[in-house]
Amino acid sequence: MPELESYREKKTRFVERILIIVRKNMKSAFRLDLLPLGLSAYIDSVDWDELSLGEAQRLREFGVDEGSTIETLHRGGLFGHGALACRIGRMTVAMRREHAVAIHVRTGPDVRSSQEAAVPQ
Repeated sequence: MPELESYREKKTRFVERILIIVRKNMKSAFRLDLLPLGLSAYIDSVDWDELSLGEAQRLREFGVDEGSTIETLHRGGLFGHGALACRIGRMTVAMRREHAVAIHVRTGPDVRSSQEAAVPQ
């Protein structure tokens, strides 16, 4: 089975290289549904107007708010175009793709937190 181990090692190295490239190039905010699987990001903004009142309330109860950490774990549906499974804090949440489109994330350091920490009070 050395061939299988070699294949797994090559695949792991390839995925690591892709994640490095993604982290370097995705500095600006983009939609949550475009976040690669397994990559953590900060919620930059949420278009609450795009969501109904009940949907917005449900997402807020799950911890979706600016500055929260989120990670895409799984894409459902045919060819991954269905619902998303995301980790928000310590909770795993399933959300519709329409909801994920309304959430904008950033992969770099949390700009808002670092700016607030730099301001003396």
